[in-house]
Amino acid sequence: MVKVSVIMPVYNGAEFLEVSVESVAKQTLKDIELICVDDGSEDNSLEILNQLKEKYPFIRILTQENQDSGKARTYGMDEALGEYIS
Repeated sequence: MVKVSVIMPVYNGAEFLEVSVESVAKQTLKDIELICVDDGSEDNSLEILNQLKEKYPFIRILTQENQDSGKARTYGMDEALGEYIS
């Protein structure tokens, strides 16, 4: 069972994705999922997320047309499996 779901809205954040995901991967709690919600990025964010998913199996990727970070967070929370959401 997933203890914590981390929701990360992504919009044109390609240059920050690797560092952000690695930060989550370094946490001592391992019962986590990282839900990355691509909010219609126009850069290569989605491609990078798919590459990171191969390395880090705790990543879940959701996509939506650009609607803003609030709606991306809500979408991620609706799909979260964790007991706690961050």
